[in-house]
Amino acid sequence: MRNAQEKLQRFYNSLSTGDTIVLSDGIKGQITGIDGEFYKVRIAENVEVELNKFGIVNKLGDSK
Repeated sequence: MRNAQEKLQRFYNSLSTGDTIVLSDGIKGQITGIDGEFYKVRIAENVEVELNKFGIVNKLGDSK
């Protein structure tokens, strides 16, 4: 259990502005800002949402 928690923490620590990610509901977006446990994610042109980091389930490639 501890190993799984450490792996998840490393995943969240690896996220940064500009990364393309997938949310738990399958929506793809790009991180535009990080404020603690909350992330701003652009999901369409002129559409940004703010969500808790636990809503992010995958990071797609290296978008930088």
